[in-house]
Amino acid sequence: MPKLLADIFNNNPAFSTSAMTDAINVIPTQYGAVNELGIFKEKGVATTSVLVERKNGVLNVLSATDRGAPGSVNTSGKRDLVSLAIPSFVLNDTIKAADVQNIRKFGEADEMEAVQDVVNDKLAEMKAKHEITLEYMRCCALQGVVKDGSGTTLVDLFSTFGITQHTQAFNTSSANTKIDQKLRDVKRYIEKNLKGEVMSGILCLCSGNFFEAIVQHASMKDAFNAYQGATPYREDLRYGFVFNGIRFIEYEGSATNAAGSTLRFIPDNEAVFLPLGTRNVFETVFAPADYIEAVNTIGQPYYAKQKLQDFERGVDIQTQSNPLPICKRPDLLVKGTLGS
Repeated sequence: MPKLLADIFNNNPAFSTSAMTDAINVIPTQYGAVNELGIFKEKGVATTSVLVERKNGVLNVLSATDRGAPGSVNTSGKRDLVSLAIPSFVLNDTIKAADVQNIRKFGEADEMEAVQDVVNDKLAEMKAKHEITLEYMRCCALQGVVKDGSGTTLVDLFSTFGITQHTQAFNTSSANTKIDQKLRDVKRYIEKNLKGEVMSGILCLCSGNFFEAIVQHASMKDAFNAYQGATPYREDLRYGFVFNGIRFIEYEGSATNAAGSTLRFIPDNEAVFLPLGTRNVFETVFAPADYIEAVNTIGQPYYAKQKLQDFERGVDIQTQSNPLPICKRPDLLVKGTLGS
């Protein structure tokens, strides 16, 4: 690598940890239906774990206190506190000397701009992998059990707080099943368990075969056709069919993990029903990176750092994200299945 490029990476503030972290966080998010729906609020914390409180059946995330400072004051009533570790996802890549050797920005003679473009392209590629990981984790959180890409359970909110997940079966193989009644049962269950929360509606994220089984059922066909209006099949209603106040969205999202296995965000033949417009049910907590610069700072969604390789043969790029999506009210999640 020419000395000039080594000087660029070592001495230019554009490649400092703070500048690269700012850069990766402003790259537009490209992936994720759950992200686009805005279900999860986002919050940075200064610790690598978060306390989750359950009081009278309601889960709350508590603010951390400084070491040695007075803790939270306990109150009467049934209350459980659980500390949940926030996982860390680190991704490494390299920009080789050949990637920036003799490269100039088109129409320019500024080597700094050319190198910056190469770094930005690499950051965008790496951020996309963090995004799809977060999307998968959020889908898992909507099903009450947060997992990572290897299938390891990070947090099982149901077992942690002794909550039994409510399941609603839709026996679509029988023409006598009243799908509309089953859906009203789901709504009543969620409304009954709000316990002071509010909602603007109910969303059903479902697999493709679950969606087809529901809308093609004898008790739903007329309603589905009527929803399409005078010009049926003009719109793809898989992404916004509304019935009985429940919005159905087919989500066939999937990704491949490091072992080559395919991870389905919503399993086949299943669905999850959840409340929309809540004040404090869904949250993604971000911990700070394990870099010296980030110690005791409020966590950001993404971090990026670079280091020149030995003999200046390239630059190691590392990105990091430390998210934990949480559903604080797993008793408001309803699992939908096909079957009796």
